[in-house]
Amino acid sequence: MGNPSPTDAASLLDRCWPAVVELAQVLNARGEIGEGDVIRALRSPPGPAGDRYVAELQSGYRAVS
Repeated sequence: MGNPSPTDAASLLDRCWPAVVELAQVLNARGEIGEGDVIRALRSPPGPAGDRYVAELQSGYRAVS
């Protein structure tokens, strides 16, 4: 994954902004967010495509954490 350029990061944030807002609201209401909250906020598709999507998210999360 590496370090994205500011342009890449801005583009990603633009695409994900609704999820960022939703997660901020959950965090504000509950005081914490979990992996399921992130997956729901990013609107993972159901079925095998969604499973691959979730696996990619989890892989990226582990790479950053």
